[in-house]
Amino acid sequence: VFRQVGEELIEEVCFLKDRKQRRVDQSTRESTKRKPFRDELEQCLAREAEHALVRTELSQARDELVDEIDSIKAQKDYENGQLARHVQKLKEQLKQQSEGATTEVAAACAEIAGAR
Repeated sequence: VFRQVGEELIEEVCFLKDRKQRRVDQSTRESTKRKPFRDELEQCLAREAEHALVRTELSQARDELVDEIDSIKAQKDYENGQLARHVQKLKEQLKQQSEGATTEVAAACAEIAGAR
């Protein structure tokens, strides 16, 4: 009886070992089939991470350029304002000089007319 039970146990153990080995083999085959896809997925994820980094760097560079352009525009606006004030002063000086010259010419004409 013990011998028969022992043989049945040995058969059962061998059956379970075979079944386990078949599962391991099946799992290995499936893993081997999935490996190229897993590798491709990892490469895609790495490229996506690299693209995200590049997008971030480009965004930062764009922001810096916008800030620099705004600074240049502000400087030009300031310079244009300074120039406009200077031009206005020159116009006023020219007007005053012109009025002074007109007064001098009128006085000279009056003097000439009075001398005749």
